[in-house]
Amino acid sequence: MKNRGFTSIELLVVAAILAMVIAIGMQLFFSRNQAEQSLMGKLTLQSDARKAADMIIARVREGAEIIRPFLGETRNYMVYLDGVNNTCMIYMTEDVENTQKFKRPLYKLISYTHNYTGSGFQPMQEKVLGSSLQRVAFTTISPNSVQVTATIANEKSEFQFVTHAGLLNFGGAK
Repeated sequence: MKNRGFTSIELLVVAAILAMVIAIGMQLFFSRNQAEQSLMGKLTLQSDARKAADMIIARVREGAEIIRPFLGETRNYMVYLDGVNNTCMIYMTEDVENTQKFKRPLYKLISYTHNYTGSGFQPMQEKVLGSSLQRVAFTTISPNSVQVTATIANEKSEFQFVTHAGLLNFGGAK
């Protein structure tokens, strides 16, 4: 009488093949998950960069005359006069929260308007235009426009953007 069961070697071979298929499936799942997380991080950076660029453009468009940087000059800050002759500054300050979170030196981009009311610094006049910035540069390319180059970062990657902002009050045009 012939026994119709499987031998232990056949069972071991099937178990080994099944273990390899499961291991490959798990590896594919985890690599897909890592790629998805990386992509989401990059998309978040791009979204944050777009928001910062939009806010910078909106603030610069309020300007009537660019004070600094001079024409053709590049600086990490910008000073301009707005339509009612207030002095406005856009500059970087340390972003303590994101520096600690992402373990790299990062900055916030701040817009400050001084209205000459006789008082000193007024924190209520500050507005955060962007955070998690590694660097920013303003280059005056004409009396009425500035090019902004900035790099925004997180713990794993960074994204650089360049935008152009023109004064809508057409200051400086003589």
